[in-house]
Amino acid sequence: MLETAISLKRAFDAYEDVDLAYKNDLLRQPFDGIPTDYDWERAKVLVTFLRHFYNLTLRISGALYVTSNLVFREICEVELLLRHWLSSSDVELNEMARKMKEKYDKYWGSIERINMILYYAVILDPRHKLEFLEFTFDKLYGGTEKCDVMKEQVRDGLHELFNDYKLRYGHSLQGTPGSPGSSFSRVSSSSSSSVGTSMQFLDHEATRTFTIEQEFSMYKTGGKGIA
Repeated sequence: MLETAISLKRAFDAYEDVDLAYKNDLLRQPFDGIPTDYDWERAKVLVTFLRHFYNLTLRISGALYVTSNLVFREICEVELLLRHWLSSSDVELNEMARKMKEKYDKYWGSIERINMILYYAVILDPRHKLEFLEFTFDKLYGGTEKCDVMKEQVRDGLHELFNDYKLRYGHSLQGTPGSPGSSFSRVSSSSSSSVGTSMQFLDHEATRTFTIEQEFSMYKTGGKGIA
């Protein structure tokens, strides 16, 4: 509504000249008169302030895509945004940010109280993984004891989840080597040696298996090696 009103500012300014009742009506309580240039500027600031939260709400309330991996990232964005506004020289913006920060801290201000599932959802997003989560912890809470404690708790919890998963499904995830002689059964005796070598190499690759522990460690670190 504010965006629409701002786009019609010139119409409001002209309306004052063609309809005296417009000005008189807005001079009555609880109004303070017609909008001034200062009021319009404040409205623009407020729109900018609120647009961030509107867009955030749209992103994490989508019904046609997964959102669990987005929640913690958006929480962090709000935290950083509020910190930025709290350092603003704009008194009114600063005051709005202060009130918002009080409400934010009530629900999301403590990393110990955030549901751990939101952390795991970030880690299981291939774009982020554990490295992104720990970077975010450092960005928001770096240098504090609780930051290091939470990193350890998340790692421990993640390994517990993995161990439970391995117990349930590990037997079905192990690689199955090819049967002896299978590579030659696909190549006739008249085939060239180069083709035979290629097929043998493919069979060799098929029998190479990482343990699921190795795959898990490589995934966490973004393929940088075993952690």
